[in-house]
Amino acid sequence: MKTVAIAALAAASTLSVAHAQDSVADGVNLGIGYSVLSVDDVDFDAVNLRAGYDFNDYFGVEAETLIGVGEEDFSIGAVSGDAELNYSFGAYGKAQYPVTDQFSVFARAGWVTSEVEADIAGLAIDESEDGLAYGAGAEYRFTDKHGVRADYTRYDFDDDAEADLYSASYVYRF
Repeated sequence: MKTVAIAALAAASTLSVAHAQDSVADGVNLGIGYSVLSVDDVDFDAVNLRAGYDFNDYFGVEAETLIGVGEEDFSIGAVSGDAELNYSFGAYGKAQYPVTDQFSVFARAGWVTSEVEADIAGLAIDESEDGLAYGAGAEYRFTDKHGVRADYTRYDFDDDAEADLYSASYVYRF
């Protein structure tokens, strides 16, 4: 009987260790990085800030903020101007798959709102757009807490305008 109790205790402790290893993705994560938002022929540079919560290894949610850094010059025919990304906010549901203990791939879909400010021939214009956003990416974890990710997201705004977002970020997991 003593042998059975010791074996059961050993098996139970093994299960809790295995469960802890499977749960590396659970919980809160924060990220900071660099993004390029391409709208038509204009590329906006931005700092990205992300906060996410992974319910388990396969599903999570995240919120994202982009803050534009600098103005971009553009021209439409003979008219030229400059534009700046004021902000972009997004909220996403995320499906992910852990390929290995350190590497995972993910797809995400959600809603985004963005605002761009432009100066065309002395005329200031603020333009806001919102719409569906969807994309995919990958994350590599150096340790249980530190990693990097790269992703692509497509913005389909309500008025048929589209944008492409390319991002690379540092990720910290709590």
